[in-house]
Order: sequence, then C-alpha cells, then structure tokens
Amino acid sequence: MTAATIIAVVVTLIVAIPLTYAITVSYRKKVAEVKIGNAEDKAREIIDEAVKTAETKKREALLEVKEESIKTRNELEKEIKERRAEVQRTERRVLSKEESLDKKLEVIEKREASYTAKEEELKKKGSLDIPTLSQMLECSDETVRRDLRELETLGRLNRIRGGAYLSDKYDKTYASPLRKTLYQKEKSQISRKAIEFVHDRDVVFLDSSTTCLTLAGLLLDSKLSLTIVTNSMLICSLCTAISI
Repeated sequence: MTAATIIAVVVTLIVAIPLTYAITVSYRKKVAEVKIGNAEDKAREIIDEAVKTAETKKREALLEVKEESIKTRNELEKEIKERRAEVQRTERRVLSKEESLDKKLEVIEKREASYTAKEEELKKKGSLDIPTLSQMLECSDETVRRDLRELETLGRLNRIRGGAYLSDKYDKTYASPLRKTLYQKEKSQISRKAIEFVHDRDVVFLDSSTTCLTLAGLLLDSKLSLTIVTNSMLICSLCTAISI
C-alpha cells in the first residue's frame, strides 16, 4: 500500500467518521422525535379518553341524581296526596260525628221535653195511666212506657203496671186516683163476696184502700143500717154525699 492510498484512507476516515456521527445523531434525533410524537399522541389519546370517561361518568352521575331527585319528588308527592286524603277522611269523620252528635242532642232535647211534659202532668194529677198520657201527649203507648221506664231509672217517678205516680212525703203507695183504675173487676168481686158477711146494725171498719172504697159503695147501696169506721177521706166523702 502506497502512502497516497494510506493518506486517502485516512482522509476518508477523517471525513466519514464525523459524517457518520452526524448522520447517527440526526437519525437518533429523528427517532427520538418520532417517539416523542408517538408519546404525545398516546398521551393525548389517554387524556381524551380520560376526559370522555370523566364526562360520561359525570353525565351518569347527573342522571342518577336526577332520577333520585325525581323518585324522591314522586315519593313526596305520593306521601302528600296520602296525607291530604287522610286529612279529608278525618274531616269527613269529624263532620259525620258532629252531625251524629247534633242528631243525638236533638233526640235528647226532644226526649227531655217529653220527660218534662210527663212530669208536669204527674205533678198536677199525682198519677196518670198510659192511655191518658198517650192521648194528652199525642204519642204511642210504647213511647210512653219507654219514657216512664227511663224516668223511673232516674228516680223521678214510680212506675206500675198501666201507669205511673209520684209518691209524696207521707204516702209512698200508689196515688188513689191511679189505684182506683186498677183491678176494678177483682175489687168488685172481693167487695160483693165481703158484703155477704155484713148484717144490719153491724159496725164495719174500713181502711183507706181503694178496695174498701169499692166495698163502701156497695154497703151504702145495700140500705143496711151500719156504723162505718174509717180513716179514708174518700170513704167519708162518699158517705157524706150519699147521706145528703
């Protein structure tokens, strides 16, 4: 190998090495730029995907919140409707009870007026029978019986079969006018049988019963000469009236 060849090789190497290095650096730079570009693209894709995912989740969250809000609102509206319906039912029940109470008060007032009317008549006459009360007050016998039962329960009168009476301080038995109307047939039978044992010029003792009053009437009609001893003002009045 000649010196010229060697020099040529050396010169070539001296020129080629820097050129190769420059080419290598340039290549590596381009490769790096490509990788950086690819990385940036990848990063942008990741960021875009993350943004899309975030937006999607945001929309889903908003939809869930909206749905929950709608559900809550519907439940509240349902509850409000139910409470309004319950309030209306309660108001209707209260009104119904008020109407019922008004009717009951009206019935009570009418009944009390009926009681008062019966008591007033009893105070005037001392005793009354059921037919008389029915006719005077223009109501049925059953209504009179029911009212008399209730008045007796209240202790405002004494009830007997066929009527009622007011007992006074001294006489706790039935009032005479009422007793006179009861068992008239039986009293007449007893009196007719009793008079068979009475003879002329006898002394007869009669108490204040209405049976003895019936007997006194028969004795006075018999024209027997009798002496009657009695504690009954009614029998005394009867004897006086017949004597006159």
